[in-house]
Amino acid sequence: MATQSTTSGADKPKMPGGIPYIIGNEAAERFSYYGMRTILVIFMTKYLVDSSGSADAMTPEEAKVWYHSFSTAVYAFPILGALLSDIFWGKYKTIMALSVVYCLGHLSLAFMDVHAMTQLLEPRTWLALGLGLIAVGSGGIKPCVSAHVGDQFKPHQKTLLDKIFSYFYFSINFGAFLSTLATPWLLQAYGPAVAFGIPGLLMFIATYFFWIGRTKFTAIPSVAEKLAIKDGAKLNENFMKPLMLVMMVLTPVSAAMMGAGIGTILLVTALALLAFGFYFFRTGDQREQFKKTNKYNVQGTLDFSKEVFSKKGLKALFGLGVLYVFIAVFWCLFDQTGSSWVLQADNMNRWVDLRFGPFQMSWLNFELLPSQIQALNPLLILSYIPLFNFVIYPLFQKFVDVTPLRKIGTGFFLTAISFAIIAQAESLIEAGQTPSIMWQFVAYAIITAGEVLISITALEFSYTQAPHAMKSIIMGVFLLSVSLGNTITAIVNSVIQNPDGTVALTGTEYYMFFTQLVIAAGVAFIIAAKFYKEESYIQDYEVERVDNPETDAEATTYA
Repeated sequence: MATQSTTSGADKPKMPGGIPYIIGNEAAERFSYYGMRTILVIFMTKYLVDSSGSADAMTPEEAKVWYHSFSTAVYAFPILGALLSDIFWGKYKTIMALSVVYCLGHLSLAFMDVHAMTQLLEPRTWLALGLGLIAVGSGGIKPCVSAHVGDQFKPHQKTLLDKIFSYFYFSINFGAFLSTLATPWLLQAYGPAVAFGIPGLLMFIATYFFWIGRTKFTAIPSVAEKLAIKDGAKLNENFMKPLMLVMMVLTPVSAAMMGAGIGTILLVTALALLAFGFYFFRTGDQREQFKKTNKYNVQGTLDFSKEVFSKKGLKALFGLGVLYVFIAVFWCLFDQTGSSWVLQADNMNRWVDLRFGPFQMSWLNFELLPSQIQALNPLLILSYIPLFNFVIYPLFQKFVDVTPLRKIGTGFFLTAISFAIIAQAESLIEAGQTPSIMWQFVAYAIITAGEVLISITALEFSYTQAPHAMKSIIMGVFLLSVSLGNTITAIVNSVIQNPDGTVALTGTEYYMFFTQLVIAAGVAFIIAAKFYKEESYIQDYEVERVDNPETDAEATTYA
């Protein structure tokens, strides 16, 4: 993999050359992920069938447990992906290897609507396997891509960091907006195979786009790679070896997390062991290379451990970890826009009339599908990012220091307001009315502002607070807060189900419970933030040529 340095000393620093490829990759990957996730609850409650074609739909509470268990896994595996990246493979190899697993997950979901495949495995099994593989794939992508963005910047480009993370988030939501509108329609018009298959195709395109940008990236080597470079050696690992190792270890675990039956887990384990066999079936030269590589991996693990357990490493982990516990409660509420909010929208008047004055065209009066309401979130993000960066933050900066921690604290209370609005709409539904979808429109406008204040800010803040060798691991810990939030939601929805089929926490009470929870978390966060001492770690490195006969690549080493 080649690297590209950025001219230093310029009056106006330029964006690094690899940024367009990362942004393009992220837009396509987010189309893939959100397209699949958008239709997941509706699919499970209305479209799911068994191998004979008979209806096998889940109850709303069961679907919410599956949905949030999936989200838990998606945001739990990044901690493992971060370790693989920081210690062994580096960010680029980790992203590429796990992207293939991700694509296989989408393929498995598409198989739920293919007769020949449903005769091989039950649709619920394909569902569990597909979601599990996507969760594993996300483990390599999520913590590394955002850290890989930051790695492209040298110290003199630090002023561009806030902008690039905003552009990064912009690309995420542009892809999400398009897919959130398109995939519900594809599901209704063409069925699950097409609705899940097209996001899979976009994931393949995202992987390819990232691969063609490899010659433009600045690549920070892993701890093991730096040791090898220092000794003039090479970690000669081809692409399939790390892929097989990951599938061997993580795929059975992910299938179990998705609620797959014992038969499915045994099947996946057998396939993983087969991959394990191929991984270690090698010639004498390959075995010798493996031993050499393993030496650096072991030493890299020890060196990484020293970094993590150093004073600054522990401070970053524990200091940020405390803040992330409270941020988890935000995700506990926010990710319900894809589950409980979708189910609520199914009971609302979803006709939207945008006609006014001379604009009386019929297409301005339309009905949204329940899953399509989620498109409002990325659409708002696209407008909120410039609004907050160029209007709201500068305006408030005149009166108060707009720090990252203050932004995040404010976001909690906006989230509480949005859920209180949803609770009021639910009370109307319980009273036998059919409230307008505009209730959710208003709630989305507020909770999205909370997302801008919390998610974007925490993403940038986490990168700057992470020591150099811990960029990916800190991003993984941050994403673990999303996993924790979804775990809370999944547990609540599991516990409230009574044996007789009734639900203990229904309607308005359900939403008010989470409203009170996020208010308490906001107060606790503000108190904890007062004791946090901020740091600033920006990569400081030089690019050196290191010959590699296998890839003819360059490697980046620290100065």
